Amino acid sequence: MFFKHQTYFTAECFFKVSMLKEVYKRLSDFNPSSYASTRNFENGSCSELSAYIARGIISPRQIMETLQVKGYTQKEWAGFLQQMAWREYFQRVLQYNPRLFETALLKDPDGTYHRGIPVSVINAQTKITALDRALKKLYNQGHIHNHLRLYLAALICNVARVEWQSGARWMYYYLLDADLASNYCSWQWVCGASRNQKYYAHQHNINFFCNTQDAHTLLDVPMEAFPFSAIPESLQLLEEPQLYSPCMPENTLKLNPDWPVCVYTPYNLDPLWRKNIASNRVLFLDAQWMEKFPMCSHTLEFIQAAGKEIPGIQFFWGSAKAFMDQIARYTTYQKEHPVVSLGGISYDSRDWLFSDGYEPGMSFFKFWNAVKSEWGL
Repeated sequence: MFFKHQTYFTAECFFKVSMLKEVYKRLSDFNPSSYASTRNFENGSCSELSAYIARGIISPRQIMETLQVKGYTQKEWAGFLQQMAWREYFQRVLQYNPRLFETALLKDPDGTYHRGIPVSVINAQTKITALDRALKKLYNQGHIHNHLRLYLAALICNVARVEWQSGARWMYYYLLDADLASNYCSWQWVCGASRNQKYYAHQHNINFFCNTQDAHTLLDVPMEAFPFSAIPESLQLLEEPQLYSPCMPENTLKLNPDWPVCVYTPYNLDPLWRKNIASNRVLFLDAQWMEKFPMCSHTLEFIQAAGKEIPGIQFFWGSAKAFMDQIARYTTYQKEHPVVSLGGISYDSRDWLFSDGYEPGMSFFKFWNAVKSEWGL
């Protein structure tokens, strides 16, 4: 009997006031110093901005510049800058590795790996308190703490020996802040597909960062016990989750023939982008892409609610070809993003933290040093 989780999340809880006011309020309440010292703890300080960043509503550069204006010192905001740099680094990696969703950046890990997700994980019945709690939060709120994401990926890939592609696709489906680059790169990092090392989670570490006292769980072993010689019985039964994006009918746009078209996507919902230019504004929801990388209903609700904050926005659900057929005669603009790229249109650059670019194969630490230099650290 599978765990019948319900989604209690509604997009309205994120938009009790106007979108930008909500974003700026969260940014105003955010203390980067507290974040740096407690972010690894499940109940630690967080920015609550991740979903807005992933959807392009506000950029990491805008956030960092705001923290500087508010008077925080370099020491206070440097830790948060590093986390923003990881996000940008993964985006840069995706630009040069468009197949990273399917292909290992370094090599697929050794050993036999399976498709599907352990049923005990799907049902939030791992008997590890912090993980089961995190899974229910993921299902009901579309969010999971970054540390818990690593713990779950380690359990699924490195203990249950599930292929990283299955795990990444499953988690992406539920995440409100579902960033394809960060999600898939992180799963590769955990299982050793992008480096010569695997990440293991053990119970002592989970207890410490999640304030739990679990004992005698399948992860309550010393670090030297990893990797396990056999898959624990509680993780052997696998199920391939049926993941589908809610469908909408393909529609015909009503466009002003004298205006250009500004194309918004689930990764660019910036309400200030080209706001002073008279234009047809369209949120393109690529049905074919969402079939390959489905999103659950609460994520699409959030995207649609954010889109409605953009004056005059129209929604288009369908294939890229059908969309381009309708806008072919128009001058068209889109903000650059490696996930949604349409041919024959003009692209605006994003507000990168590191403006001088990225070299293929660059390590994160080389990238981080470049970011630090640009930000005067």
